[in-house]
Amino acid sequence: MTIRSKGMWLVGALVSVGIWGGWLVEPVGGRGIVVSQLDKGSASHLFKLGNEYLDKEQYEKAIEMYNQLLQIDKTFGEGYYRRGIAKFRLGEYQQALVDFNQALELQPQEAWGYFWRGITQRELARFNEAIQDLNQAVKLLPSENEFYYQRSITRSMLKDYDGAMRDISTAIRIEPSNGEYYFWRGTLYRLSNKCKEAIGDFNISINLIPNQPGTHFGRAICSLVLDQPQNALKDFNITLSLNPKLVQVYKYRAIAHLGVKNEALACQDLGKAIELDRSMNKEEFLLADEMKEFYQKICRKK
Repeated sequence: MTIRSKGMWLVGALVSVGIWGGWLVEPVGGRGIVVSQLDKGSASHLFKLGNEYLDKEQYEKAIEMYNQLLQIDKTFGEGYYRRGIAKFRLGEYQQALVDFNQALELQPQEAWGYFWRGITQRELARFNEAIQDLNQAVKLLPSENEFYYQRSITRSMLKDYDGAMRDISTAIRIEPSNGEYYFWRGTLYRLSNKCKEAIGDFNISINLIPNQPGTHFGRAICSLVLDQPQNALKDFNITLSLNPKLVQVYKYRAIAHLGVKNEALACQDLGKAIELDRSMNKEEFLLADEMKEFYQKICRKK
């Protein structure tokens, strides 16, 4: 069995429940304890319930089911996987790691086990270990686009931008209709100061996923870099229509307003940013020295 459950940035759904037949003998204290067919049926039922709760994002209840399952059958490898996923969703990364380790002891050729352990290692800031696990996942299942995507993100955290770009491009070749992948590659292009290429990917991403504020924001930033303030304003406006509480967008939109020589709207946006972020000093929060000078000399006089 494979694990294909994916969260906010993962695509797909839980695989169907498998029924394990036959009798199992578990060695305990030098003697064999026979797990009856009745107990095995109970384990399968608990596994199914756990998966249903996991699907409904009721993670505590899912963990309860998997706990009972593993009391009946400690060799049920996918029970550890699924419990690890539930713990991961709750942010209990260290405990999730323990479960994924146990699962991989029982099923060492399970590509999705290495995948989940890899992204858990990443959440624990163990980036090199995460790369090792994601490498193994790719080796075992080289056709899975999600492995390349998550390895791309992890490589970017190690500042391996060339490797990150190779991986996300591979993910796009495997699944060319995934808007999130184009957004991420566009972001990598933007971080590499390749804004024309970034805008191309952001355009595709927006066509596939129209209402993502981050994509419009990324395209707007690149429009500013390319000295296209009108285009930037359009995207900043869309971004704020989708999420009006993004402080950074007001700051950058102020720059775009200055690009079209509209000081009044620039001051209005800087004032809104200050209003939304009262915890920062009004002079210190601004993006750049020239904006600080503009705010002090122009906006305060209005």
